[in-house]
Amino acid sequence: MRIHIKKMKFSRQPGLWLLALFTVLTLQLFFVEDGYSHSPHDVIDSLELSPHYEQDRTIFIIISDHLRKSTNGGYSWKELVNGLDHKHLLSSIAISPSFESDRTLFVSSDGDGIFRSDDSGKTWEKVNRGLNSQNIGHVFISSTHYDGTVLAAGAKAVYIKRKMAVTIGLKSSIGQK
Repeated sequence: MRIHIKKMKFSRQPGLWLLALFTVLTLQLFFVEDGYSHSPHDVIDSLELSPHYEQDRTIFIIISDHLRKSTNGGYSWKELVNGLDHKHLLSSIAISPSFESDRTLFVSSDGDGIFRSDDSGKTWEKVNRGLNSQNIGHVFISSTHYDGTVLAAGAKAVYIKRKMAVTIGLKSSIGQK
């Protein structure tokens, strides 16, 4: 089985990120039975580590439009589905730098906009109020301080949402004059 990583986001602590990536790849190659893999390979679309990975060993990945979570450094995975409707492809993951206490993370999708979880991924809700398009390719949170501000990038626009309640508006247009 081969695993291909489509999008990689180096953030927070590159050494830990690389350790987690090595762990995931090693476990997938040596401990996952062929019945659980896809032929010819699984594509990891997005991977994010908990900011406190050394303590909680938590990793979130998107594989083949399925969001999965590991709390043991990648040895085993649980699919997260409660509130995610899977009508469109999931595209990216963003984790609050205060994840240890607020348990907040976001997932973007190419057609369903942005989903938010405040309970470490157990349940999800759409938070799309004010978005002109629900084709969101990337979602970002500051890696040092989470104050409720989220940056979302779509095909032709970048949005800034504060407190995930009110959209500040279309921040800039990309590719338009």
